Amino acid sequence: MKEKFSRRLQQAMNSNFIKPTELSNKTGIGKGVISSYLSGKYKPSDKNLELLSNALDVSEAWLRGYDIEISKDKVVSISNDINENEVDLKELKALIKKGLPHISQSEADVIKFIMKKTIKEYENSKK
Repeated sequence: MKEKFSRRLQQAMNSNFIKPTELSNKTGIGKGVISSYLSGKYKPSDKNLELLSNALDVSEAWLRGYDIEISKDKVVSISNDINENEVDLKELKALIKKGLPHISQSEADVIKFIMKKTIKEYENSKK
């Protein structure tokens, strides 16, 4: 994941014409840490991944290396379409587990990532 992440981070920075110093200023992540991400030495924490994703306007899952579109809107629209009154998370989890043998591991990882992100957003909205 580290190598794919570092390539995607560099790609997103190039697309946004952002240099490491500017990204550091936008995110509050130290320049040395960003340099370590770009070199592939380290991978980001979930918090830093979210900061980078927001600053570069790309999806976190794409930055992680999942085979999905770069657009942040794709992941956000999925979580925004979920209404807490319409979806029982236990039922959703059971449904996905049932369907997992029929989908690729990459697709399963993206689904799990989206579920975790949606649950986190839901829990944060209750605070």
